[in-house]
Amino acid sequence: MKIRDKLLLGFGLYILISLIFGSFAYRSLRMISTKLVLVETADDITNAVLEVRRHEKNYLLYRDKKNLVEIKKQLALLKGSIENIKAEIIEEITSSKYQMMKKTIAEYEEDIGMIAKSMEAQDELAQSIRTEGRRIGSALSGADAEVFLVLRRYEKNIMLYKDQESYHDFIKIVEAAALADSSQVREYVMLIAKFHDLQNEEKIAEERMRS
Repeated sequence: MKIRDKLLLGFGLYILISLIFGSFAYRSLRMISTKLVLVETADDITNAVLEVRRHEKNYLLYRDKKNLVEIKKQLALLKGSIENIKAEIIEEITSSKYQMMKKTIAEYEEDIGMIAKSMEAQDELAQSIRTEGRRIGSALSGADAEVFLVLRRYEKNIMLYKDQESYHDFIKIVEAAALADSSQVREYVMLIAKFHDLQNEEKIAEERMRS
C-alpha cells in the first residue's frame, strides 16, 4: 500500500472515529440539555405551587383579594410552564399522569373560583343579616326582645367563627320560640340559613383543594 493511500486511510479512520464520538457527544449533550430544561421547569412548577398554596392560606384566613390575584397569576405561570414542555413531560411521566396533572389544576381553579364567589356572596349577605337583625330587634320588646338578642349572639358565632353547633342551637331556639310566627323573623332565619349553606359549600371546596 502506497504512503498516500495509508495517509488517506488514516485520515479517513480518524474522521470516522471523530464523527462517531462527536455523534455520541451531541446526543449526550442534547439529552443533558433536555434533562436540564425538565429540571428547571420542575423547579419552576414547584415554586409556583408553593406560591399558590402560600397565597391560598392568606386568602382563606384574611379574605384579602390581593392574594386571590396572586393565586391566579401563579396558576397562569404554572400552566404556562407545563404547556411549554408538554412533549417532554408526557415522555417522562406518561400521558395519563400528564392529563391527571392538568385536570387537578383545572379542578383547583374551579374550587378557588367558587370560594371567591361564595365569599363575596357571604359578605353581601352578612350586611343584609345585620341590617335586618337591627331592624327586627328595635321593633321588639319584653321577652321577645330578649330571645331575639340570644339569636343575634348565635348569629355572630355563625358568621365569624363558622360554628356548626351555634347554627343548630340557633334553629332550635327559633323553632321553640313564638318569634317563628313573625314573617320578618322568618325572613331573617332564611338569610341565616342561606349564609350557613354558603359556608358549607366553601368548606367542601377548601377540603377538596387541600386533599
